[in-house]
Amino acid sequence: MRDAITKFMDKYFEELKEFFIEESERLMSLSERMSLPYNNERVLVAFRAEGRTKKQVAMVEDLVRRQNAERNGLCDDEYYTVNGFFKKIKKDCDGKERKLRTRIEKKAGSVKKADLYLTDNGELNGHIVGDKGIVNIETIVASGPVQCPHYRTLVK
Repeated sequence: MRDAITKFMDKYFEELKEFFIEESERLMSLSERMSLPYNNERVLVAFRAEGRTKKQVAMVEDLVRRQNAERNGLCDDEYYTVNGFFKKIKKDCDGKERKLRTRIEKKAGSVKKADLYLTDNGELNGHIVGDKGIVNIETIVASGPVQCPHYRTLVK
């Protein structure tokens, strides 16, 4: 039986797929408007200036590279295809699910009910009811003197 956390993470994966497909289309559109290749530094800087992180830009650039390689018949290894890109994303989502589940079950026990949602920024928030109690899930932006700002999911 698929529980609420698994269903949520499956939904999260589908939303990530949709996000990266839309972002790859936006990058190509920006590239065309600027009359420069999608991987030109000026295009990537402009794309990032629209509110994307370096990691998001790098991943979208990777997806566009794979889309172009497939379109031009230059892909003979599935790892370097669009499907390979999404397999990599799914593997990452599965790892996040395992880590989140471990943290939740440590505090709440077996999950009885979950009310989880994603914010517009992709942050995970909500609460879980388990046989040991209720935990709140909150994603915050964390940073420090050495670290760059990043998201951290708190389980309290």
